[in-house]
Amino acid sequence: MSAFKWKTDPTENGQVDASVPALPGTSARDLPGAARGIMAGVAMLVADQGGALVSEGLTDVFEVQTTSGLRPGPGVMIGFWAHRDSVAEPALAVDGYGPAPLLAADGGELAAGAMRKGEFQLVVWDEAIAAGQPAWRKVNPAPTDLAVVNAATVLAALQSILPTSAPPGKGKLWFNGGQFAVTTED
Repeated sequence: MSAFKWKTDPTENGQVDASVPALPGTSARDLPGAARGIMAGVAMLVADQGGALVSEGLTDVFEVQTTSGLRPGPGVMIGFWAHRDSVAEPALAVDGYGPAPLLAADGGELAAGAMRKGEFQLVVWDEAIAAGQPAWRKVNPAPTDLAVVNAATVLAALQSILPTSAPPGKGKLWFNGGQFAVTTED
């Protein structure tokens, strides 16, 4: 089962996923199983994009096994932690498909050594980069991309998204009249 196989047109989803019986006339008894199947599919999608994956491999081909068993296609996105630094220009093999080029967010080639151990990589399959040569494209910027952002911009962004009164729970960040604060009690 994989949410990546689901279609945006509901009429095409009747038989696309065996764990979610969705054909007209399906028994109401199948509804709880279908709901659990949908929940499992969403959980796989969250794991594939949310940081549950870690790359493997010995060369600069970073190999990733997803929880959903996806197939690269337009708009497919995964997130993974790099298990090591790259030495040469990196590539990515997902679920046995590949290796395919791994490009920067702007579509340019990643430099040798651009992948760093422990960095989270969010990538999307893009077939529009170069005709006949689809590739994985980074969505998130590299730390070097962030060097151009000044501290005032970051602080203003944080101030605009943080609550202005203490949220419930210990250890929650909030903006307290010109200062950042952390809640200390539940």
